[in-house]
Amino acid sequence: GTDLKGLEVSTEGGSFNTYRGRLSYGAKRQNGLEMLFSGTFYDSAGQQQLYFQEFDTPSTNDGIAVKADGDRFQQFFTNLAYRDFSAQGVFGYRKKFVPTAPLGTVFNDSRTSSVDSRGYLDLTYAHTLKNRWEIVGRLSYDRYGYDGDWIYDYSMSDQPFLVVNRDEARANWWTGELKLARKLGDKHQLIGGSEYRDNWSLVGKNYDVNPFFSYLDGRGNSKVWGLYIQDEYAITKHLTLNAGVRYDHYDTFGGTAHPRVGLIIMPRQRTAIKLLYGGAFRAPNAYEFSYSGVGQEGNPELRPETIKTVELVLEHYLRKHYRISASGFYNRINGLINQETDPADGLLIFRNLQNVRAKGLELEMDGKWANGLQGQVSYAFQDSYTQQTGATLTNSPRHLAKLNLKVPLIRQRLFAGLNLLYTSPRKTLAGNEVKGFVVPNLSLSTQKLLKGLDLSFSVYNFSNTKYGDPGSEENRQDTIWQDGRTFRMRVGYHF
Repeated sequence: GTDLKGLEVSTEGGSFNTYRGRLSYGAKRQNGLEMLFSGTFYDSAGQQQLYFQEFDTPSTNDGIAVKADGDRFQQFFTNLAYRDFSAQGVFGYRKKFVPTAPLGTVFNDSRTSSVDSRGYLDLTYAHTLKNRWEIVGRLSYDRYGYDGDWIYDYSMSDQPFLVVNRDEARANWWTGELKLARKLGDKHQLIGGSEYRDNWSLVGKNYDVNPFFSYLDGRGNSKVWGLYIQDEYAITKHLTLNAGVRYDHYDTFGGTAHPRVGLIIMPRQRTAIKLLYGGAFRAPNAYEFSYSGVGQEGNPELRPETIKTVELVLEHYLRKHYRISASGFYNRINGLINQETDPADGLLIFRNLQNVRAKGLELEMDGKWANGLQGQVSYAFQDSYTQQTGATLTNSPRHLAKLNLKVPLIRQRLFAGLNLLYTSPRKTLAGNEVKGFVVPNLSLSTQKLLKGLDLSFSVYNFSNTKYGDPGSEENRQDTIWQDGRTFRMRVGYHF
């Protein structure tokens, strides 16, 4: 609210009949109350015709999906802060039409779509006590909803028999967290806390609408709690040790503990060397555990996937304008949760299939000057493979590179921006290779051209490069091609 200081309105238009509008208001009152409200609306018709060679037969419209693409969403955000209290409320809704006919659904049927909604209300209290203990308490309520309409042809003859298969999921949970922090002497900064989450309502359904047939009608609940502690120990002026551990307990699989340690060396004022080690995990969610519908089955035997990481980082500032960083990493991932087709029945299922090893190097350099010129270039090399066979993971590029430039054309008023993205070839599920590509994005934007008025014009994939991404198990397409050249124009006004 303090940053916005008033009312802001913006509207955008772009390719594929895409429109977006936002209304925001922010202020801070003399009594200390700070507020921010914002609402966003978006609608895109998508491409009116999309061609998929995997469906190129007369019975499937020669592989052309007509008016089966599209996307729309609404988002609302509220933030209030007064003294030691802050409250945040968020609600988002998105409907996505799906033209790729996944999971064996009917091709070229515009009814196939999914709707996701998410909302939460979060209340936080932060206060420093007289004995120098810093206390943070947080209480939140969350709600998630999902509805999907998937069109299937159950006909056993040439005459179609189309049925709407409906997915429904609802989740409600509340979370409480308490964190304490205190500086002990000149050497230690101690942080500890606990978190409790009660997933008090989990509902999943899958059924055919007409004629009605239920494949899944599941209801449940679960609880999760965790404890953590961390100490930042300033051994010397140039050497700091940061060490902590967290323990989490899930109803579904029990408890797990993971450490995190960082040694930070600062041999010079503008140079930092960091040696980092950590462990983490991802618990399987309710969908991966228990979802059963058309073409898919649950797996209650799933276990968490875990990762252990080692990383060496160098950061250095050159003069006043440049920063460089380099890091090397090695990751050990065990029990990676992966979706595959069960050979016994042909259904999709999630399993702990692979132990994965990943090693790589990341380099980055950025600069910023007083006249508004900014630049950043980064490169990442990584090699991810299964420990069992040494095979490269699918959809895993070995090389990624990015270049960002912002150039002032008229000092502090008109800017040109260039963004280049490079992705190297990737392996597909069928064992083929998606070729590498470079995508350039260009933009012109104004700042303070007229009081309160901002304008921008952007062209994405300016070179109209043809590129695609590997498909997943649920897709017939081995490669899913992405949009070519698109544009967007934005007008914003601040009152």
